[in-house]
Amino acid sequence: MAAWAKARQKTSPSKRPQLPLVGTLPTRRGTYGTAARCNRKGPSDVSAARRKRQHPSGRARSGGRPSSNRETAAPMESHQTYLVDETEHRFARLLEAIQEREGDMLAAIQRSEVGEELDRAGGLPQGKRLAQQDAQDYLRRYEAAVVNRMRVLLPDMSPGEWLWYLRRVPSSFTAGSVLSTSGYVGALAEMMSGTMGSHPSKVIGRHASGYALPVTTAAARRVAALVSFSRLIAYAHSMARWCGKGASIKWRPDGWPYTVDNREIRPFVELYDQRMSLDSGNLLSGLGTALPPLSRRQILGPRGTQMLMFGRTTQPDSLSLPHPENQHDVVIPRRYWPLGLPLDHILDLVENLDFSTGRRDDGLLGVNLLLTQTASDIFRSSDRAAFDILQRGYSIMSKETLLAELEETLAVMLTSVDAARLPFLLPPSGEQALQALLDWRGSSFPLFPSSPVRELADAVILDVVGASESLRRLLTYSSADGKIANVRGQHFERKLQELIDDTPAKPTGVARSLIRRKIKRAGNAFTDIDAVAYRDGTLLLVDAKSKRYDDNYETGSWQAVKNLRDALEKDAAKWQQQVTAMVDENLVDELSSYSAVKGVVCTPFVPYLMSADALDFVVDGLRAVVSGGELESWCRRGQ
Repeated sequence: MAAWAKARQKTSPSKRPQLPLVGTLPTRRGTYGTAARCNRKGPSDVSAARRKRQHPSGRARSGGRPSSNRETAAPMESHQTYLVDETEHRFARLLEAIQEREGDMLAAIQRSEVGEELDRAGGLPQGKRLAQQDAQDYLRRYEAAVVNRMRVLLPDMSPGEWLWYLRRVPSSFTAGSVLSTSGYVGALAEMMSGTMGSHPSKVIGRHASGYALPVTTAAARRVAALVSFSRLIAYAHSMARWCGKGASIKWRPDGWPYTVDNREIRPFVELYDQRMSLDSGNLLSGLGTALPPLSRRQILGPRGTQMLMFGRTTQPDSLSLPHPENQHDVVIPRRYWPLGLPLDHILDLVENLDFSTGRRDDGLLGVNLLLTQTASDIFRSSDRAAFDILQRGYSIMSKETLLAELEETLAVMLTSVDAARLPFLLPPSGEQALQALLDWRGSSFPLFPSSPVRELADAVILDVVGASESLRRLLTYSSADGKIANVRGQHFERKLQELIDDTPAKPTGVARSLIRRKIKRAGNAFTDIDAVAYRDGTLLLVDAKSKRYDDNYETGSWQAVKNLRDALEKDAAKWQQQVTAMVDENLVDELSSYSAVKGVVCTPFVPYLMSADALDFVVDGLRAVVSGGELESWCRRGQ
């Protein structure tokens, strides 16, 4: 546990302002109308309150890892109530109607507007085939034209208003031809909305249970237009990534780009997109490592404990927990879920972070760590905040409350660690941290979220999902080899085994003795086994490769994509040969006890690959090169 986390656990109950209520909570019987504030509690008070919140039968609030429905899905008992957000349903119906009646026309108008903008900027090379860097340069010009027209044509709303509406947009509305497109288009729309509008919200409905914006056709049209523009930008990014994988592009007369020379690589790109859409993701892929499992106790524990990072669940489901106003069990949609960020385990990694882009000087990482720890404590100590974060990914509160939260967290961090030794700068005060957060600006390519704090009338929206994604992007290694590579490689090996040990594939007995075993051949060093899993009669030997998902890889740099692909395809072929040698030449006596011994190469994220050596299935459902998320899914299969 980090030093400041230990110190924070010892603090007395806070006397700061109580969190104001957040959001409306309509049900099939209507909206809860009784206002109730969420009192702040110290560690002992939180534990007592949790005991009181248990059902009379002794069943506590349900929770757990998102990949296990058995932990999160509570039995539907007669006293439970499904919360149905009528506001969200109305907004979804409006968006669907607009898309059906006006969607094609809106897209055509936008493409025409973008074409005119491109003509004013000098046009595009009609009929000319462009590849790699030349193509990406022109695609950036195309994106700039889209953004310029978007700023001119879209009505002015505050960033807080945009986020309130966007978090109520159904995933089907932002979906494209690829399953993973929905999340990307939505994230782009949220980023762009944070850069538009500066005035405070004009019309806000105040309800007994919180804040609500008017759900009107006009509001739905604005959001539909923003999402449509975001699709154009996402399409340009997709073309850039195609170029990174070897395709070329041309432009139609209307300025619409399309790929050529892609017939050979198309099946591999489609397979990559499919794998990406099914992968659970990794919040620390920029460090070339993985997050360890986080127990339900750690997630719901007292404030000041392990820092949490929030992400969208790959398969949203329902969650049963006590309603923050009346403590009756209710069932809500769970769209977001926390993962632990073990700073006590990765400080040795953070010391080697790449600050060559000036991130140390601007203090962005320190501000983001401060906000993430603050958001973790708010989630744990306020039922109301947890209720909204699990559904919307944000919590709404007064600016004064957020400032007080930041001040307390900063005070604990400054008194618990030697700030001079930290590889990042902590803000000098909570007020300066808050101002830095309000001034925060994102980028579209590579995608970096806009400010995780947005003003909404007399309150602020704390976007914990945006803060988590920003932190993931800031935690990035340099590409240097040597000590840095060794440190992150060893860390990835340990965390990968922890991930396996949290599943039914946890090795025991003889199999466990093979973990991190160094193997010799004819008296010489041959290889080593980084991690081990066992299930369904198959012993799985894992070669962990700590690869980084950096900005160059995300934006489709041809050289970055090619270098990683070549390295992993060679690694895959080599590991299969080494596993075969270990079995056939009896280099490891213990392997003779198993009828099936297989090997995989594992990376922190899904890589783009083309060779059979890397893409062939070595066991049912598991390819020769897999991501940590894919390996976890295989280990949990049937759980």
